[in-house]
Amino acid sequence: MCDSERRWFAAALAMLLVSGILGCGGQDGLVTVSGTATHDGKPVEDLVVVFKPEAGRISSGKTDAQGRFTLLYTRDQEGVEKGKHQVYVQYSPSDMDMQMAIEQGTAKIPAEVSEIVAKYGNPEKSPLTFDIQQSQEIDLKLD
Repeated sequence: MCDSERRWFAAALAMLLVSGILGCGGQDGLVTVSGTATHDGKPVEDLVVVFKPEAGRISSGKTDAQGRFTLLYTRDQEGVEKGKHQVYVQYSPSDMDMQMAIEQGTAKIPAEVSEIVAKYGNPEKSPLTFDIQQSQEIDLKLD
């Protein structure tokens, strides 16, 4: 082999190794998780549901008016890493004026949501845990 062929071969091999390494980041163990968040049997809107694995990247999804959510691993990819997860929620109103008013202290989080966030909003103290091993629907009862 001449020098130019060796350089081309070395460059191609390096690109193959890099693409193999980058392509193997934790996404092989992802499964789809969606569900419904309820409080006293009623759907809860505008909650960000966060699944925090023991090790790895969090997944989260926002509830709609029916309390439905689908967890995202990245902005463009649905999924959750397999394994045990601590689960917590945060309030994030869709109405930006409401969001700003809450941040400025001129409005308060609705009482029902405040109760939910008080119990389930701290990632270290939330009593919610799930062991995710396969794609599934979750009934997230926030009572």
